[in-house]
Amino acid sequence: IWFYINLHPFYVAAPVLICQKFLPLLKKATESRSSQPMSYSKAAIINVSSLMSSIDSSLKTRGNSYHYRASKAALNMVTALMSVELKSFGILAAAIHPGWVKTDMGGPGADLDKKLLVDHHQHVGEVIGSVA
Repeated sequence: IWFYINLHPFYVAAPVLICQKFLPLLKKATESRSSQPMSYSKAAIINVSSLMSSIDSSLKTRGNSYHYRASKAALNMVTALMSVELKSFGILAAAIHPGWVKTDMGGPGADLDKKLLVDHHQHVGEVIGSVA
């Protein structure tokens, strides 16, 4: 458990650092589309979260996946703060939950097959558009 807890700052800091590096390009994108409403197709920061980050639902389940739940809850806070800060620039910031996906972590009982998700949606914009 300590190995994962020590990685926690990386899982939260990386999205912030990436946003900071891409911010000039995101601002430039909004300038060229100033008449469009805020949307993922204009300029956006989309962070992949999880329903497991919900504090309320975590209190109703067994205590497992501490590192994952905590890092995703922190990512949700970072995303919420970004959304407030970036709104004035017309940049969307949102966290999405892709669903329970069959991965090494999700396990074979998950609802969604990652290959079907990737094959069905031609690019990231379509995936985001389908959940936004």
